[in-house]
Amino acid sequence: MKRITLILFAFIFISTAFAQNAGNINLTKGQKFSVDNKIIAVTTQTLMGQSMESNAELTTKYSIEVKDIKDNNYNLSNTFTKMKAKMSAMGNDVNFDSDKKEDMAGEYAASFKDIINQPKEVVIDKSGKILNSKKEEPKPVNAQPDIMKMMIEQLLGDPEETGYGVNLAFVSTPSKISTGYNWTDSSNKEGIQRSTTYTVKEIKGTDAVITITGILNTDAKSQMQGMDIVNKSKGNLKGEEILDITTGVIKERTTTLESAGTISIESQGFEIPMTTKVTFVSSVKSA
Repeated sequence: MKRITLILFAFIFISTAFAQNAGNINLTKGQKFSVDNKIIAVTTQTLMGQSMESNAELTTKYSIEVKDIKDNNYNLSNTFTKMKAKMSAMGNDVNFDSDKKEDMAGEYAASFKDIINQPKEVVIDKSGKILNSKKEEPKPVNAQPDIMKMMIEQLLGDPEETGYGVNLAFVSTPSKISTGYNWTDSSNKEGIQRSTTYTVKEIKGTDAVITITGILNTDAKSQMQGMDIVNKSKGNLKGEEILDITTGVIKERTTTLESAGTISIESQGFEIPMTTKVTFVSSVKSA
């Protein structure tokens, strides 16, 4: 049942990442940043006529240093430093803290012991596009997915990728920005349809306060642990961020996704109606 709990959470979290407008990021050699992210999810599921609430809280931390500026690109050192997870669903609890030695020797340690505190070199251009990435390694034909790592990948990107988390720290600022300015990003890939609108609420010195609204609809099918799982949901996104318009650093961001839909585990022959509220909070500070 614990594996089912993790699978459900993995699919609940399938959707919080998003992009922004093209422009310029302005950093200087030697700058260091500390990035903190927290995700809080509350999900209500209906099983056999009974309503059950599930809770999850995930915290990650990483550091970024601007090592060099070359050929109009930024050479960064990117280090994933902490992962903490606390989840409760269907009477099962999952707890993991990478700062605890006993947890790093436990059942979930394999997901993170080779990537935590291991600096990765990443190159981005001034629009924030990652120019180098991890080479994909072939997986065994019958390899099972790492569910804990899958949740992190869905939320924040693949921690094994060189550019993990960079898109959550920086965003290219529009060439012209003023109160009322807005732009929209959208995508439709692998059963996940996103549309997000950003509107400049006000300008405070070098900071822009930006409101975020959007929709996120999912109709995705995957196989995990020998089970075909279908996730269908419709959701609305809202939030606000503070963007340093001189650098492209996202100083603070809070977004909330509220969605309703179903997760079907076809091999088990049941469908789970659910509503979910996911709150994502991130901050970037000079280190």
